[in-house]
Amino acid sequence: MSDSRVVYHEGAAADVRQALAWYQKRNPKAALDFINEINRAGKIISELPSVGR
Repeated sequence: MSDSRVVYHEGAAADVRQALAWYQKRNPKAALDFINEINRAGKIISELPSVGR
């Protein structure tokens, strides 16, 4: 099975950027953890796109 490409809605991408900036100002480790979780979720979605439907 090939991985599907995850495409983020611009509004969602803007929310992630805003949240990341907020975390970076307060706790760089939390910002890194946040981005790692976003990436992990995207990987799961691309590998198993039917999950959550």
